[in-house]
Amino acid sequence: FVEMKQMTRRMAERDEELLNVYRDNPIPIVWLAGLLRKDEIECSIGLPAEMNIPFRICQGLREERELAFSTIANNGKRGVVVDAVTAVLIKRLGVEEAVEAVCEPTKTASTTIERLTERYHEAESMIGRMMGTFGYRDGQYILTEHTEEHQQNILKARADELEWAR
Repeated sequence: FVEMKQMTRRMAERDEELLNVYRDNPIPIVWLAGLLRKDEIECSIGLPAEMNIPFRICQGLREERELAFSTIANNGKRGVVVDAVTAVLIKRLGVEEAVEAVCEPTKTASTTIERLTERYHEAESMIGRMMGTFGYRDGQYILTEHTEEHQQNILKARADELEWAR
């Protein structure tokens, strides 16, 4: 058990270093998720919620905002194609109608549907299994067990995300 604790602590320290790199540099969330060995969608949600790190999709420059508004205006409501991270964030924030009103219609690429389907099946395969995580944060080892109810809630959320994206 000592070796597992040491390994968990080293991995947590490595992850903290990677999070500091993300905090200080404009790197894509997909790269960070890959380096952390995490799902890019959960990583984008977990950064602000659990780590108090803002999720950035741009550098926040005035020029970027102007270009975004110009692009929306020039698009003439011909629609928008969103990736998996954006689709899930739109659904979880409950802003589907607002996005549709501004961009009309919202579509997803087949790779987005494939990714969301994969996430749904991952959640489905966890139902009925004892699950948990073991981690290290702020000098403490943390063991978290995932209840059946928690797993069912994840499955329902992923089903809703997939249905909306289709």
